[in-house]
Amino acid sequence: MVVQVLPPTLPTVIFVIGWLVVTNASLALFNLFPAFPMNGGRILRALLARSQPYATATRTVARVGTLFALIFAIVGVVSFSPMLFLLALFIYGAATTESRITALSNLLEDVAVADLVTRNVPTVSVDAPVGEFVNQMLRERRTSYPAVDATEDIVGIVTLDALRRTHCRDHETTTVGEIMAQDKLRISVTENAFTALTLLGENNTEFALVEDQGTIIGLITQADLSTILQVRQTERDGVVPRVAM
Repeated sequence: MVVQVLPPTLPTVIFVIGWLVVTNASLALFNLFPAFPMNGGRILRALLARSQPYATATRTVARVGTLFALIFAIVGVVSFSPMLFLLALFIYGAATTESRITALSNLLEDVAVADLVTRNVPTVSVDAPVGEFVNQMLRERRTSYPAVDATEDIVGIVTLDALRRTHCRDHETTTVGEIMAQDKLRISVTENAFTALTLLGENNTEFALVEDQGTIIGLITQADLSTILQVRQTERDGVVPRVAM
């Protein structure tokens, strides 16, 4: 409509507007493609979820997306089209990620951080020599400890990884406070376990301090979350998918 009302003396403007119209129409159609992460995949999942569980609907759409990704990859290789091949990888990656995230969320949907937090965790003083910390780890068979100051307030975390970065010759002269990690991730005890799993992944850490109204009450670790996931998988006789197919 806009093109028709423009003066015929403006061919360049007509071309640009026409190109924009075609491009936007193509993008709109592509966005309706029935695969993640396009809206078409989410629409298809919403329709399927009306008659089946949400996680099952997600897996179905992920399989559809994976099938299209396979077709695009084959066509891309045969026709020597790098763009099609990259599109196939994009769709496959999105389908796999969406399926896995939904499965994890489904398994942890009614689990809270309060159910997993380890309370009354053994601590180590920031003033303790690293050599003493080593003996404590061996004695208690733990690999991570909250580090506390003179007032027993938690001020950081010291782990086996931090110990590995310290030369054994310095164990008697170096204190825990010098090797501990400060400003560690904190998670509210009221948070959902899936939120905790997401935050641990985003911060690339194995553990987080759990707080209740600003007071540290314990730790939650990747191992805690992995254990509950294994239990839930066994309980529901399901498997968290690593791939969409």
